[in-house]
Order: sequence, then structure tokens, then C-alpha cells
Amino acid sequence: MKERPVDILAWVREKRRSPFWRSAATIFAVALVVRVAYVLLIDGSYALDVGDQAAYDRIAREWLEEGRFMPGSSYRPPAYPVFVAGVYWLFGASRQAVELVQALLGAATVLLVVLLGRRLCSPLAAALAGWVTALMSVLVHFA
Repeated sequence: MKERPVDILAWVREKRRSPFWRSAATIFAVALVVRVAYVLLIDGSYALDVGDQAAYDRIAREWLEEGRFMPGSSYRPPAYPVFVAGVYWLFGASRQAVELVQALLGAATVLLVVLLGRRLCSPLAAALAGWVTALMSVLVHFA
């Protein structure tokens, strides 16, 4: 017997009626707006030429421009420079583009916290954990 493909629009329409999914979407949207606003407000006002950010930026640029991937040392994991290089390749060598993609990933993490909270505890605990995660300043800054 042939299985029918999943109708994603029908699934979304069904979930849209659920109070839990409406609150989860609201929490995600707020988390995304807060993170994007933070990225746009700081607008590179911090020093990129020092610390880990500068090293990862240099590694990603060398890989794209010169074709050599040299993480530099054993204490720098290679996955983040690959991520940065991928964003640079897609959107150009813009640190703000990396920060905006990270803001989206940070908001997605908030949604995962909400879903995990619902599965492990309750919808109320999920919403509380989601709001705390969405608005915690440290998580916004490092997203």
C-alpha cells in the first residue's frame, strides 16, 4: 500500500489552533526579534580584532580566500570556522551576517527548549522555560 505524502499545510493549520503552538510561536518570534534587534543595535561596536572572534574570522577568511584550512591549534575546534566560512560564502564576508544567522539559531534553540519542556514537564513549564530562555541577556548576547 502506498503511503500518502505528509500535507505540511494541513499540519500547520491544525497546529495553529492549539494554544500551546500559538504560545510557542509567540515565544519564538519574541526571541528572534530580541536577538535580531540586539545584533542590529550593537552593529559591530565591539572589537573584532581580539580574542576568539578574530581567530575564527581569520580561519574562515583564509579558507575561502586561499583554500587552506588551518584551525591554528588543537584548542580551536574546526566546526565553528566551517560555519563562519559557510555564512561568508553564502552572504559575503560580513560579521553581521554571521550574527544574524546565529540569532536565528538562538531563537530556534528557544523553540527547542519549549518543546523539550512540554515533553518532559508540562505546557506551563515549557512556556516559562521558553520565556526565560528567550529573554535571558547572556543567551541573547552569545546567540
